[in-house]
Amino acid sequence: KIEESSQVHFRDLVIHQAPEFMVLPSGNRGPVRFENVDMVVPVGTKERLVSWRDVFHVKNNRYGPIWEDCEFDGWAMQDDLFNLTANWGFVDTINSDHPMIIVNFTGNEGDPWGTGDWLTAEQLNGNTKGSARVAYSVASGGKYYIELDREIPGLAVGDRLYDEETSNRGAVIRRCRTYAGDAGTATWRQRTPVLIEDNYFQDFYLWINGEWDAEGPVPEDITIRRNTFKGSGRFIDTGYDSGQRATRNIMFLDNLFDHPSVGLHLAYDVLFACNN
Repeated sequence: KIEESSQVHFRDLVIHQAPEFMVLPSGNRGPVRFENVDMVVPVGTKERLVSWRDVFHVKNNRYGPIWEDCEFDGWAMQDDLFNLTANWGFVDTINSDHPMIIVNFTGNEGDPWGTGDWLTAEQLNGNTKGSARVAYSVASGGKYYIELDREIPGLAVGDRLYDEETSNRGAVIRRCRTYAGDAGTATWRQRTPVLIEDNYFQDFYLWINGEWDAEGPVPEDITIRRNTFKGSGRFIDTGYDSGQRATRNIMFLDNLFDHPSVGLHLAYDVLFACNN
């Protein structure tokens, strides 16, 4: 785990085995950088598993991690290669006399709901009710008691809250490579802002959508440019086919698609430009 840290740099590492999640950056306040960090099955072995769960399970960072020049071997993990998310908060109660005072419950990874943070009330279909800043918050028993600096019109019990400050902004995946190993293909879930550029991706599957129960938010501000996607079948799904989940400001720019396809399911604000 890498928590509440800044300026952490991993360089020139090869990882052959991790007992559960490999790396869990959460609640960090500055960049965590992975440079030439490879996750590969040992050469000459019959091993087909490196990580039992996610390789990079990234949540609620105030500054997103940076990956450069890394290599990843197929589906050598039991779960996702990348999972970049921010926990939803669910409105539990609202003070009827003071509607700016709410009780919110959420996951315990990272350090959300800090004084001064901007919170947005949003729905999986992309609709928002408004935003406010945290004037005061205190955690108790897995819940956060929060006073907002202004009322959010129409805010109701059960609505989802998204802490804009803990959305992994600044994350970059650059000049990395995935390839199809003997174990299969890599999977990837992307829900927070990221720049993905100059990579080579072979036989993997990327979901760009929010989960209804825990892992949000509505995906937005994702730029995918100058990458090569090589393989067959569906590589990327954006939105969700139930019509319940949306996207905002997703850009595919100057990529090479060598046979894979991209699925759009009621996704909004998706731009394709200069791709081949």
